[in-house]
Amino acid sequence: MLVATQRMLQYFEERGTKYTLMDPDSRGRDVVKLSFSSERMSSLNIMIIVGADNEDIALRCWTICNVPADKRNKMLDVVNKLNCDYRWYYFYIDSDEEVCAGCDAVITPDTIGPVARELAFRGANIIDDDAYPALMKALWS
Repeated sequence: MLVATQRMLQYFEERGTKYTLMDPDSRGRDVVKLSFSSERMSSLNIMIIVGADNEDIALRCWTICNVPADKRNKMLDVVNKLNCDYRWYYFYIDSDEEVCAGCDAVITPDTIGPVARELAFRGANIIDDDAYPALMKALWS
């Protein structure tokens, strides 16, 4: 396990933040999942991917919703508006036609804990409170 990941998990444990340590990805990066409660979504998971050099993290929320072909243009408009409205997270439609969200940060082993936790919690709030309802409105209109 990477030094930065160890420090992040220690920080999470000290603050009672529940997490799941996943298998490292194909590039040797540690992956940690934070699961959030949501009244709107069946599951809201933020994946924290720790760079193998201990100098960066990528936070990702995959599959916020699926994008039917006939709604793609409308969903792109919503994704574009979300990208204009929020500076912490960006939104995109991936190759599986799913709306996803992400953010990236430069860290050190000493800063990873508070930075990762803050960005994960901000992301969960943005996705659950604003992005998901806007996407569902476009999907069902």
